[in-house]
Amino acid sequence: MLLGGFLPLSLCDYPGKLAAVVFTQGCNYRCSFCHNGGLIARQPAISLPIAEVLADLKERRDFLDGVVVSGGEPTLHADLKNFLSALKELGFAVKLDTNGSRPQVLRELLELRLLDYIAMDVKAPLSQYPALVGVSADIGAIQESIALIAESRVQHQFRTTFVTPLQSLEDLTSIRAMLPARSTHLIQDFQPEHPLDKTLLAVARRYYGRLRSHIETAPLSRLSTKGRLSEQHNRQRSWFSLCDPGCDRARCCEKLLPGAPQ
Repeated sequence: MLLGGFLPLSLCDYPGKLAAVVFTQGCNYRCSFCHNGGLIARQPAISLPIAEVLADLKERRDFLDGVVVSGGEPTLHADLKNFLSALKELGFAVKLDTNGSRPQVLRELLELRLLDYIAMDVKAPLSQYPALVGVSADIGAIQESIALIAESRVQHQFRTTFVTPLQSLEDLTSIRAMLPARSTHLIQDFQPEHPLDKTLLAVARRYYGRLRSHIETAPLSRLSTKGRLSEQHNRQRSWFSLCDPGCDRARCCEKLLPGAPQ
């Protein structure tokens, strides 16, 4: 397995847990808005030694709860299950980030009980998948992965990164409608700092307000949020705030949502 990065500690990538994040190299999609474009190609010469990563994690297991395996697309690696097994042997909870393009791999990992949490990116309404991911996409595989994850007893979430002009507000509604009612759907703000398609830098910030307005007026029973929103807000009400990068978090949330609980 080729590793392209290692984050020793994250407070936000694994809900409710202190976790390290391991990034695999290689992806079968070419999403223009990808913020991890440097991981799309496989580059064996710069792959991190797996043994060293595991040794580092072993030293941290007294204060880490879990490990997130992200990418790239981790399910492209034939030895993924061996790596996950090693993580489980160290006592870690394991979260997998995936694009859902390889349901057969997900099924095997679930059967082996190697996953404690799954986050699947749902890029677009099914009819628009090829345009959003930049390659021909197996729509049946996406549907199979959604069903497989939803029917499993593993904690999970489905995620969509909203990028205008690539997606419309109506697309968000269509995506939510095709997901299981009991599954969390997380709408993520597009991170415009390092997109694969640099032309998106100029348009990204113009549309933050449109997404915020849509979410504030949309049904929130199945919608979770990520980003610059305090835990106290989340506990008291389903507030949503999509702020400009670098905002002062609490003050910005208060500014965008007058009267929000403090």
